[in-house]
Amino acid sequence: MTKKWRSGQHNAALQTNVPLTFDHPTRLETHSSISPIEASKKDNMQLPFQSLFALLPLLPLIAALPAPANHDFDKRDVVVVTETLIVTQTSIVGTTTVPADPDVPAATAPPPVVAAAEVTEPVVPALAPAPSASDVPSAAWPPPAVSSPPAPAAPAPSSSSTEASAAAPPASSASAPAAATNSDSSGGGGKTGLGLTTPGFSSLADSGLGWYWNWGLDAFALPGIEFVPCVWGEKMVEEVAGKTFPEGTTHIMSFNEPDMTNAVGGSDIDAAKAASLHQQWTISLTGANANLKIGAPAVARGSTDWFNAWTTACAGNCKYDFVPIHFYGTNADELISYVKTFPSGGKPIWITEFACWDTSTNSICSSADSYTFMQTTIAWFTSDEGSKLVERWSWFGAMPERAGDGFGLEDAAGGLNDLGKKYLAL
Repeated sequence: MTKKWRSGQHNAALQTNVPLTFDHPTRLETHSSISPIEASKKDNMQLPFQSLFALLPLLPLIAALPAPANHDFDKRDVVVVTETLIVTQTSIVGTTTVPADPDVPAATAPPPVVAAAEVTEPVVPALAPAPSASDVPSAAWPPPAVSSPPAPAAPAPSSSSTEASAAAPPASSASAPAAATNSDSSGGGGKTGLGLTTPGFSSLADSGLGWYWNWGLDAFALPGIEFVPCVWGEKMVEEVAGKTFPEGTTHIMSFNEPDMTNAVGGSDIDAAKAASLHQQWTISLTGANANLKIGAPAVARGSTDWFNAWTTACAGNCKYDFVPIHFYGTNADELISYVKTFPSGGKPIWITEFACWDTSTNSICSSADSYTFMQTTIAWFTSDEGSKLVERWSWFGAMPERAGDGFGLEDAAGGLNDLGKKYLAL
């Protein structure tokens, strides 16, 4: 906003030290028509001696004056000379005539008063707010699990550089977290799981799958396989209270990629609000659900800052027993390094989405490379070192719409393909 102001205008009579301008030079007016001597002749009067003595200094001036026409000059005539100095004072609002002091010599006319210049205050542009984490495209894209999550039907390549830049762990999470105190506390059907969609789950009924999730709260008809519900986003918070889950349900997960926007499959919730909502839905777990183990929000790869902000906002009031994370990339060692440095606070880690797919470049591994990626990572998950940190894992790609991708585990009809069978055998 621009501010403008001008010099104020005030009554000149109220100002002090107001500069003066002179409309015309000082002028003298001389009058020679006054003749008190003649008047005295007519009245037969004589001036007293002291009066004549007072007029003596004026005689030289009188002598220099020309005689009026048709008038016989008489040295006894006396002319009174009057001196007048007219000074005009000009202010912003008017003109005032000030009589001059005859004893003070006339001053030289000052320079004209210059009107005050208009002053403009520069406008300082507002800084643009720094972009939030929710404005960054996701490193992962969840499939359409249930009607509640607003996820697209098929993943699209991400334009984000999050995946590429996340190869090296963030500086804020450079130190390795403490080892999980109970790496075998899942209490479920097994460590190997899958994220499933509606058309692709039926072929897994007798597959030996340990557990599954579908980005929602309602289970599929897969008896004997543990279901892990997920409070995908804010709209599901109110649905948790009184919800009935299948027999054998032991865990429940919080928000899916709240650090990412809905457009790329995230639930898009800022950390402080997510902390409040998490406490809201976990308090509503009562009755048969009171003993469910609770997962923290699952962030996309590289979003440790959001996770740290969430734990800070929780201030110790958010209940969670394990930490789900997501990872997409083509380097197995990067996944292992990411797990080691993730700030889980000593809680067991679940890798609920991972695949051999660099979403920042849309580089998709072949089926053979995907299998090598699986072998390397799962071998570490089950090693002495990895098992202290990782409790469960779930590959992304068990869906018919991913049949043409090298990391896909099902064919177009929804049956397990060769890579899917190998995954379950690891």
